[in-house]
Amino acid sequence: MNIDADTANELMSSFEDHYDVMQVSLNKLIHNADDKDLINITFRSMHTIKGNAAMMQVTPLVVYAHAVEETISAIRAGFFSPSHKLCDLLLTAVDRLRDLHTKYLFDKDTGDIDEAAIASTFTAMANARHPNDVDKYCDLLIGLFSPIKEEEEIEAVPTSSEGTPPDTPFDLRSLRKHTDYLSLSEQQAEDLLLFRILSLQVDEQNHFWQSRTDTLLYLALKTSELADKAIDKVQLVAGIYMHDSGMAFVADDIVNKSAKLNSLETKKLQQHPVWGYSILKRMAGWEMAAEMILQHHERIDGDGYPYRKKGSEICEGAKLLAILDAYYAMTNLRADRSHRRSILRALSEINACINTQFDSYWVDIFNRVIRQEVKAGVL
Repeated sequence: MNIDADTANELMSSFEDHYDVMQVSLNKLIHNADDKDLINITFRSMHTIKGNAAMMQVTPLVVYAHAVEETISAIRAGFFSPSHKLCDLLLTAVDRLRDLHTKYLFDKDTGDIDEAAIASTFTAMANARHPNDVDKYCDLLIGLFSPIKEEEEIEAVPTSSEGTPPDTPFDLRSLRKHTDYLSLSEQQAEDLLLFRILSLQVDEQNHFWQSRTDTLLYLALKTSELADKAIDKVQLVAGIYMHDSGMAFVADDIVNKSAKLNSLETKKLQQHPVWGYSILKRMAGWEMAAEMILQHHERIDGDGYPYRKKGSEICEGAKLLAILDAYYAMTNLRADRSHRRSILRALSEINACINTQFDSYWVDIFNRVIRQEVKAGVL
């Protein structure tokens, strides 16, 4: 697209404002389906986004936004109600529209988004008049947004209120019970106990991380069990426990800041993998875990931190940790976000970032784990 940098930034800034508005209105609409004001607010924001793209002649954004707008218009006209499932799909559609803005305004790879199929499905839904037809198109959209199938009933399932999978095969309240099968040496057991204590203290530092460590550990062990690529599970447990240990050295007003971080605050926050690595590398026998910690915010495309490693330069444990970290952040509340994302939205986001932020192999394995856990009633 022939758009100068200033115009692209202005268009993106406007989109972000309306994106935030729709996050609030659609999340409220889930619980207030008859609130016409919320429907109108959502419609106006999408209409403005489309109008801005049209004014700058960014045709792909116009086509996609128009299709989503048509569905919102049909809701507005009373042809069908904004169900929980549909609101969640609209939220997911807006997430992908943000990615498309990045793609067309800044020429950045945003992963594989079948925008034409998504747009045509929303257009068809807008013309549907029978609830069964609306459900059919919702099911089709779930398939386009996520590899999880509709019959597994995950379209808008949030995590539990505590963020911890209930009644898991491992008793996550006890270090002994969830590491017994790992054949630990006495020194490893002592070290892991220390790592666990430190991890739980870091969880206490963040107002939104209750039970985070145990959730990540559970999903990490489940994912590694299904993988053909070997990750030493003892090292993985240590990596889970200590990957955010460096956050203990980040000021509380940065960790729990609700507004966007400034450049200096961001720089300080992005040092936490280095600090965590510096702790563990000094302990004999934990070199692999230390490497996972150092690299868990690196990206496949080389746009991560702290050292902008990419692809095969990143160890397998760090690739897995990156996915788990992102999934937890999306499906739980954060200081800078008042609404947690559903499993569908989180998986859609992760899958949209294959080969840019996340490794395709580990995303595929993680998809299978979430599928299993949803079917088992754990998530």
